[in-house]
Parts: sequence; C-alpha cells; structure tokens
Amino acid sequence: MKIYALQLNLLTGFLVAGLSVANVASAKEQNPQPTLSVSFGPCFGFCPVYDVKIEADGTVLFHGERHTAVLGDRRVRKTPSTYRRVLRSLASFRPANGTTANTQCVNQATDHAQVKIIWKDANGRETVLPHDRGCLSPTNTRLNAAVDQLPELLGVAEYAKQTQRPGVSRG
Repeated sequence: MKIYALQLNLLTGFLVAGLSVANVASAKEQNPQPTLSVSFGPCFGFCPVYDVKIEADGTVLFHGERHTAVLGDRRVRKTPSTYRRVLRSLASFRPANGTTANTQCVNQATDHAQVKIIWKDANGRETVLPHDRGCLSPTNTRLNAAVDQLPELLGVAEYAKQTQRPGVSRG
C-alpha cells in the first residue's frame, strides 16, 4: 500500500509539474515579449547567411542558413541587460515605430551583404530597417560597425563564422 501511495504521489507531482511548464509556455505565447531580429543576407561572395533574434529576457535564437560554421538552429542564454545593450547600440538607426525605412546612401558599392533589422514590440508591431552594407554614408559606417559587434555581443560569433563547404556556391 505504501508503494502504491508513493507511486500515486510521484505521478501527481509529475502531472502538476508538467501542467506548470505547459502553463508557463502558454503564458509566454499569450504575452509575447519584445524582440530584436537581425537577418544577414547573401553577398556576391561567401558571406555568412543567418538570422539571429534576442528576446527581452535575454534568450538568443540563431539560425545558420549558408556559409556559417553552424547550420540550423541554436539557442544561447544571455541576460535582459544584453537585450537592452543591443537596443541601445541600434537606437539611433531605428525608424519611427511601426514603419519600414531604408538606409540612405551617399555612395553605393555593389555586391555587399544585405542586413534587415526588425524591432518587434509586445503587440507584434514591427519596425524594420533594411540595409545594404554597400550603402555608404557616415551614418551607415556607424551602423555597419554596430552590426559587426552583434555576433560577439549575442554569443553567436562562433556559429556565424564564415565557412565554405565543398559544392556550396557563392551568394
């Protein structure tokens, strides 16, 4: 009888724990948090192509698509202060809330990678900055420098490292 009661208590504990985890996941879906996503697109050469997103709680999601050391998905745990630091580093380049605005060029160099930065608020509203890294201006030089720091800051530099594989073409 004691063994049966112990088994029943363990089963009840597992059920309660499972429901709690499900409730936390469900609450996160019902109350989405703000995110910042950066997509690094192709260039004429072997530029790494990947997406990285950081959530307000510091969760970093990486997806390597092409010419990266890691292909596929990885998760990195950073802190909410890292999220705030990334937001500050890109704040002066952010378009007006809920809009999409391209960067402005003084000179244009071809064959450079495209970058798309998306700020998403808790209501799902997106603010988007598409940027061609060959779109040159003093402001864009600062933007390129800020973007260059993101992989290290987000803890994905080793995943995003440029890698060539046999049989994989440029672009």
